[in-house]
Amino acid sequence: LGANGKSGIELVKQGLERNYRVTAFVRDDKPLLEDSSLRKNQNLLIVRGSPTSQADVDRCVEGQDVVVNVIGARLMANDTTISSHSQVILNNAMKKHGVRRLIVVTSYGCLGLRNYLINTRRLFSRMFMTGILKDKVLQEDIIQRDSEFFDWTIVRPITLKDGEFSGRYLVSADELPKTSKIKVLSRKDLSHYILSIINRREEYKAIRSIAGRSKSMASCTSGTIHSHSSSSLTSNGLHAIGAGSSSRPKFAQAHERR
Repeated sequence: LGANGKSGIELVKQGLERNYRVTAFVRDDKPLLEDSSLRKNQNLLIVRGSPTSQADVDRCVEGQDVVVNVIGARLMANDTTISSHSQVILNNAMKKHGVRRLIVVTSYGCLGLRNYLINTRRLFSRMFMTGILKDKVLQEDIIQRDSEFFDWTIVRPITLKDGEFSGRYLVSADELPKTSKIKVLSRKDLSHYILSIINRREEYKAIRSIAGRSKSMASCTSGTIHSHSSSSLTSNGLHAIGAGSSSRPKFAQAHERR
């Protein structure tokens, strides 16, 4: 859901690189069709519809193995309830069609709404972000309320940016450590993480905070660094991911936006 946003497009691309059959659910298919590599890929099915239409979402969810929801309100959008509203619709569709695996991107700001907004400089931005983040918190509640029906993972990224894949990011079950080594996260790295946890049972019914990390961050006082192949968290819920090589990996299945 939300496959025509920046993060959604990246998820679609990486999913196709892994030869997954990807269904991209969008209101507007133009951003996807503008990319010739996507337009010609036979493993991509683009479905147009509204995320707040039960019939549209039902049609898209039926027969899927995994749903990834990256729908997010734009900063100046009039509707700041799109995340929670569409999540209710999505939950209904997944329950109807027996789809269990769900990955949803919210925001690191959900962990500490007040502290997050202190760092937002402009007053008008704080006003809009407050509504957006409150809706993201509600979205998380909606997911957990239906926990018995889904193998869900909530992913809370720090500030996102366009940029190259690095394979270096820090994942925490709680707050991220306060260190200058923490960096903004590229959408390519976010997609890498999301697609790598699809089949990890230890990530089911879990909330994960994620941020980029610098090359020099080889250790951290908040936890032990693990290689990319590690899927376990330390006792305090922190691990770092590092790509084993400089080549960009190929990854998994999606429906997105952000």
